[in-house]
Amino acid sequence: RDKLVTGVQTCALPILLASSLDVKEASNQPGMIQGWAILIARYRVGDGELYSWGYNTWGQLGHDPEITSECILLPTVVPPMQSPAGALLRIIKVACGGSHTVVLAEDNSVWSWGRGANGRLGLGSTSDCCRPQRVADLASQVVVSVSCGFSHTVISTGMSVPHHLIAVAVAVASRMLMSDVVRVESNQVYSFGKGGDGQLGHPEQEDQLRPRLIEYFATNPVQVLQIDSGFYHSAMLTRTTSSSCLLNRASVLY
Repeated sequence: RDKLVTGVQTCALPILLASSLDVKEASNQPGMIQGWAILIARYRVGDGELYSWGYNTWGQLGHDPEITSECILLPTVVPPMQSPAGALLRIIKVACGGSHTVVLAEDNSVWSWGRGANGRLGLGSTSDCCRPQRVADLASQVVVSVSCGFSHTVISTGMSVPHHLIAVAVAVASRMLMSDVVRVESNQVYSFGKGGDGQLGHPEQEDQLRPRLIEYFATNPVQVLQIDSGFYHSAMLTRTTSSSCLLNRASVLY
């Protein structure tokens, strides 16, 4: 319906939403009857503006309370997030859950908003938030990817490694180094939100109000290549590694 930005009618064929936007990434929620969507776009090089539209029952569209309504029919710019110094942040990744949104900014900060039930926002409470809130517990992490299930969130982290520390591994792999710093995937994965169906990957099937490290990936020699979340489950694509030279052996899906 309104998530198509064509009024309130159902549409079976693709429709051009906005030809003037340079869209970089888009996401919508998994399996939600009341549809909504959010995307990253830009008008100028370097911008990472966020647009959202559709149902806004829990504040998942991220707009100011003054303009918040149950339904927003047209793509509307989400107020920009700011660094502690006041600089506007460019958004580089976005994920949508059943009624919450999580984004990754260029400074590696993670922001969430929308429905807070089960702790899916990672803010330490179950309160709803209609404005983007920084997930403080991830402030020291180099976040690589974000993913949302219906009522939970999964985050993977990485690390920036100086050139000289991996020069041997790069030489053996015959890979060209394009800069002085190379990002290497780590085995750190965090999850939070609803855990009653085991979707968080922890021994206890309990809700987590804050990001919690998934011990399996922290204690096994694997690199997490990709994360994804379904309605009530999560999946990871990994590869096993040699601790001495960081070379991949095989890809494994969890």
